[in-house]
Parts: sequence; C-alpha cells; structure tokens
Amino acid sequence: MKSFIIKITEHLQNETTQDGLRNIFRDILTGTTLMSVLAASATWLLKECNILAWLTLPLTLLLLFLIFFWGHYSIQTAVNKIMPSKSKISSLCVMLFVSAFQLSILFSIIRIISSQ
Repeated sequence: MKSFIIKITEHLQNETTQDGLRNIFRDILTGTTLMSVLAASATWLLKECNILAWLTLPLTLLLLFLIFFWGHYSIQTAVNKIMPSKSKISSLCVMLFVSAFQLSILFSIIRIISSQ
C-alpha cells in the first residue's frame, strides 16, 4: 500500500501529469460555464417570453451538444496523455464523469432560475 502511494505521488510530480490535470480542470470549467450560460438564457427566455424561447431552443440545444462533445474530446485527450489507455472503458468513464458533472450544474441552474 505504501509503495502504491509513493508511485502515485511520483506520478503527480511529473510535469506532464500536472499539465494534463490543469487542462482537464480548465476544460471542465470552461465547458460547464458555457453550457450554464446557454441553459440559463434558454430557461429565462422560456419563462419570460414563451414564443421566443421555442424559436431559439433548437440552436441552444445544438450548441449545448457541441460544447459537451468538445469537452469530452478535450478531456479524453488529456486523460490519454496522463494515463495512456486505448480502452473503451476509459472513454466511457470520462464521458460519464463529464456528463454527471455538467448535468448536475445545469439542473441546479435551471431549478434556481425557474423557481424565482
């Protein structure tokens, strides 16, 4: 167990690993912020001006999906630099993590705006 912890700390002291972790954090934060702004705008439009929201909703959904897939691709690339693995399980885990994080933030924002 002690050697496992030593290996992890040595791996985290590697500059490539630190850069990869910074990139992952930056991409998650950027993607979630962009998606939050779009979701908040769409929710506000839907609440205040019902007709206008239905006109902008398809574009908003398209942009949300594009941002999500950009985030998944960039985070998956950074994860592959840190832990080189070509397995589908790794990609699935990254996608589930990104989805869970971004969806929880989006639903929180939508609940806050729609409850006002």
